[in-house]
Amino acid sequence: MRMNRLELIMHKKNMTQNDLSKLTGISQNDISKIINDRKDIYLTTAQKIARAVGEKVDYIWYDY
Repeated sequence: MRMNRLELIMHKKNMTQNDLSKLTGISQNDISKIINDRKDIYLTTAQKIARAVGEKVDYIWYDY
């Protein structure tokens, strides 16, 4: 299975979807949908996630 960049970052930081959910205030269900590309996200949501994992939005979503 191929991981997207957000999954790779989370894996390197030993971060679960639940951890990311707690850090961002985004539901775990929505985190899962975002990771699996089943949910479009707003820039503000992308910024919350990027801040939580310590990366820039355009690094995580290079086509954003």
